Amino acid sequence: MNFDTRYLIRWGIPGWIFIIFSSVYFLIRDFEGMKDLFPKGSGTSIVAAGAIITVLGIPIGYLFNQIHHTVTFVWFRKWDKYFKYETEFENYMFTYKTLSKTDSNVGEKLQERYRYLLSRIHEIGSICFAIIYSQFINIYWEYTNKIKMNNFAWVFHIIVFIVLVIMFIDRWYYKRNIEVFANFHSEKAGIKKYYKT
Repeated sequence: MNFDTRYLIRWGIPGWIFIIFSSVYFLIRDFEGMKDLFPKGSGTSIVAAGAIITVLGIPIGYLFNQIHHTVTFVWFRKWDKYFKYETEFENYMFTYKTLSKTDSNVGEKLQERYRYLLSRIHEIGSICFAIIYSQFINIYWEYTNKIKMNNFAWVFHIIVFIVLVIMFIDRWYYKRNIEVFANFHSEKAGIKKYYKT
């Protein structure tokens, strides 16, 4: 079975971010409770917990990746129209011929660029979903346990919100990039534009 390990990292990152953003909050908010999980001299337990978190991050991150894909890419598209466009656009990239005699791999480079932009959108989007869900869990925990918001909680939530805004801007940048890229080459290939720019 030929499996690219970069997918493990790509899927793991949102899961690890989710775990980190949730656990850091609980670690500082309820340090004594978290300390009880790892009594003195429990170095092995800490290593085991680290290994479990590392492994758990991958399926959790994959789940966030699929949620993001479904919510932002599947729900809001007319499937038949998109499938037709995607087929025509991919066919254009596969059969692309360049007028330049110095570079015969332009079609492959177009495919790589398109694949890169799509993967960036999904990677960043799944990280955004991971951050949102971690915040939801933290706030829900405070609400159900009737814990009063202290200065740390406000600072933590503000920092996380700023990180989330930065990630959304980053995702929007790549989204606009792929729309301009696809429309430019669609016009060049005589394909009806799919994206509105």
